[in-house]
Amino acid sequence: MPKHAYCVIAHKDIYTLNKLIECIDDVRNDIFILIDKKSSLSPAHLTQTTRSKIFTPPPVSIYWGDISIIAAELTILKAAAVHHKYTYYHLISGQDLPLHTQNEIHCFFEKIKPDTNFIGYAQGESNERSLRERMRFYVPFTKHYRCRSAMLSVLCDNMRDAIVKLQRKTGFIKRVPPLEYKKGCEWASMTDSFVRYLLAHETEILRIYRGTPCCDEIYKQTAAWNSCFRATLYNIEDEYEGCMREIDWGRGNPYTYCFGDLENLQKSSRIFARKFDSEIDKDIIDAICNSILSGEANLK
Repeated sequence: MPKHAYCVIAHKDIYTLNKLIECIDDVRNDIFILIDKKSSLSPAHLTQTTRSKIFTPPPVSIYWGDISIIAAELTILKAAAVHHKYTYYHLISGQDLPLHTQNEIHCFFEKIKPDTNFIGYAQGESNERSLRERMRFYVPFTKHYRCRSAMLSVLCDNMRDAIVKLQRKTGFIKRVPPLEYKKGCEWASMTDSFVRYLLAHETEILRIYRGTPCCDEIYKQTAAWNSCFRATLYNIEDEYEGCMREIDWGRGNPYTYCFGDLENLQKSSRIFARKFDSEIDKDIIDAICNSILSGEANLK
């Protein structure tokens, strides 16, 4: 029986995380949950499954915009790949929800061309410019982008800006392999062969992207694009169709869905949506989960 691995990286909102677990609890799935070590969450807070098995690798410290996110992603992918050879590895956050039932989702992946990878590619000049800037300079103190200490945050921001300005003024360009670099959505649904390709290049990936801000949005796209896996990509022209995620950057950073968005989400053909927050709107979370668990969701 083809099995899927749900690889969930979580740092807050146990209510949404447990609702996610309920929605993906299926004999055809195994669930891997990596918790940010700085979080108040713990495996003891997780809801009990009746059909899936839950695995919780040791927590690691994750910092927004830092290479620690890549390390965390490779850690959870490795935990899954060591356990089993899954048909798909769905990399999602603890504030994501599926938009369809497990029968519909597994049917979709069974009908799709074998070995297709769902990785989103950002479009447009602004994204190209952002990518060039990220890859050109060595950016220090990325762990402190969202530092809780206001004083330390300001200090790191100023030092970071000064070091980047110095590099720009002197014409310094960071040494990286001569690849065609690409960027896009961090979250993806990947085949076993591509996941194992990433893991085989783990040391190189961590070396290339050290000192690169928000590198979690670059390494998967670049690895696939510069390898035989380019031919396996589902859609390279529409970023969120490419990864089959419903994410709204127009209304937020990204936008947190509310109950008023329910109808549009129910009409979506995408597999997952993010993000949700029970402290902002619990009703939308309950409505989506109730629809899925009652079997009423419909993957068009």
